Amino acid sequence: MRAVRVAPFLVDACALSNDEYAAFVADTGYVTDAERLGWSCVFAGFPPAALRRGAPRPHTGFRCVRDAG
Repeated sequence: MRAVRVAPFLVDACALSNDEYAAFVADTGYVTDAERLGWSCVFAGFPPAALRRGAPRPHTGFRCVRDAG
């Protein structure tokens, strides 16, 4: 581990709803990295065993999975 400095940022008081996120995507055309790249790193225990088998492990506790979004 190493120490890093992070610039100040804001965090909302509550989570974003699916409808709010959909409106954001519709308004901005936002595309996630998972959509753009076709894969995403997820917590290792989330995907079914068939998807976890042989998936790369970039960091402890994570797996890279195709079509994870």
